[in-house]
Amino acid sequence: MPSRLWVAQAVQSNRTAFSGLDTAAYKVLRKEQIPKAHKARELVYSVKNLEIESMQILYPMFGMITLSGVIAACLVASRLPVVVKHWGNLQQAKHADTIRPHLPTRMRSITDNYNHVFEQPTLFYAVTVYLFLIQHTDTAHIILAWAYVGLRALHSVIQLTSNNVSWRATCFAVSTCCLIVMIAREVAFFI
Repeated sequence: MPSRLWVAQAVQSNRTAFSGLDTAAYKVLRKEQIPKAHKARELVYSVKNLEIESMQILYPMFGMITLSGVIAACLVASRLPVVVKHWGNLQQAKHADTIRPHLPTRMRSITDNYNHVFEQPTLFYAVTVYLFLIQHTDTAHIILAWAYVGLRALHSVIQLTSNNVSWRATCFAVSTCCLIVMIAREVAFFI
C-alpha cells in the first residue's frame, strides 16, 4: 500500500493531467493511475536492487586486486635492497633462471607467490566481470567469490610463512573448486 505522502506527491505531479476532468472522472483515473505509478516505482526499486546486487560481485574482485598489490609490494620490498646494493652490476641477473637458484628461500617464495597471484586469478577476474556485465550476480556467486579470495589470501600467507605444501595445495584446490562452481553455474544457466 503506498504511503499517503507518496499518493499526495503522485496526485500533485499529475494535477495538470487531471485539471480538465470532472470529479467522478478524476476519482476513477486517480484510482487507475496511482497503482500503475506504484508498480512503476516498485520496478525502479527492483532494478536499483539488481544493480546494487550486481555491484557486490566487484568487491571480491577488488579484494583479489588488493592481494595482488600487497604481494607485488612484498616483491619490491624484498628485491629493492639487493638492487641498490648491486647497482651497476646487475647484468648477471638479466635472466631469472640464472639467478633463481642463488636466491634465499624466502625471496623465492615471494617470487613464486607473485607468479601465482597473476596466473589463475586472471580467470577469476574474467568471471566476475562477466557476472557483473550480464547481471547474473546472486548470493551464491558472491559467497563463492569471497571464498575464492579468502582462500587465495590464505594460500599466500602459507606460502610466505611456513610454506607447508599440503596446506597450500588444499587452499589451492578448494579455491579452484569455488571458481569452477561459479563457471558451472553460468554454464548451467545457458543449458
